[in-house]
Amino acid sequence: MNKFITLENEHLKTVISTLGAGIYQIYLKSNQEIPVLVTNTNPDDYLTSTNYYGKSIGRISGRLFGPNYQLNQHVYDVECNPNSPFMLHGGKDGLWIKTFDVVSQKSDEVILAYVDPETNTFPGELSVRVWYRLVNKTVHIEYQAQGTKDTLCNLTNHVYFNLNIDGGDILDHHLMLNARKYNVLDDQYRFIKQANVAQTPFDFIQPKPLRNGVLALLDTAQKGLDHCFITNSNHVGSLFDPKTQRRLNVYSNYPSVVIYTHNFISKKPLNTSVPQGVHSSITFECQYEPDGIHHPILNSAILKKNEPYHHFIDFEFEF
Repeated sequence: MNKFITLENEHLKTVISTLGAGIYQIYLKSNQEIPVLVTNTNPDDYLTSTNYYGKSIGRISGRLFGPNYQLNQHVYDVECNPNSPFMLHGGKDGLWIKTFDVVSQKSDEVILAYVDPETNTFPGELSVRVWYRLVNKTVHIEYQAQGTKDTLCNLTNHVYFNLNIDGGDILDHHLMLNARKYNVLDDQYRFIKQANVAQTPFDFIQPKPLRNGVLALLDTAQKGLDHCFITNSNHVGSLFDPKTQRRLNVYSNYPSVVIYTHNFISKKPLNTSVPQGVHSSITFECQYEPDGIHHPILNSAILKKNEPYHHFIDFEFEF
């Protein structure tokens, strides 16, 4: 049975869901508890929604294009989303929809676990652990996994941030990314090439308002930012709201991050003043580059049999 678990320290309160080993909400503890995640207003919607708000994503993050891929001279069929040429975020049976077991729990940390069975798309069982821990003003996430066969593994978290939820959309938030390259996509989100961000809407090496990038992309298939950036350091980037002076710093040992600015409507009510959620929030999906198994220039996301998988993502707040 799915349940919510509250973690708390002096600075933060975080509500964790066993469904999808997800984060339902993060609160900054100032004079009051300030939520900073756009998510389903009704917790029951969160537990039944087919969207990804705050969930752990896997076995593969992003889009895995079909009809198949090859691993160790074996061809594996990709179960694509309906009317799509790709599987999104692990598909309809991805980790985001699975109920994780609680391995251990303290006031400020919890470890969740799930064994993902072998499928026609993903060989072998994959044992996954997700560890959430509050450290001062940081939400620390660790992913650990191990497979019984060589398989694909690319895990991330899908939280949507807005540092001023009552203030409307995030177009006036300032984004900085330590990334000089990004993945160019076609209208079906398929990888074309890597390009330099200089003199493009994707250049956030110096902090600038999100609207500079989002509005320039409204006429594309993505309707805003929904792209993979190749990061230069463990400091992935920062988000800053000039109105509230709140800042989010993101750190990870993954080589890239997918930035998505909630470009399409939500089917269920959200805790935001922005109708249907369009451009209400932003994700920092730290991961290997999506669909890497099909492109030698990208990380393949192959996890060898019995090889340990270990990555972290830190969301550090300044307020």
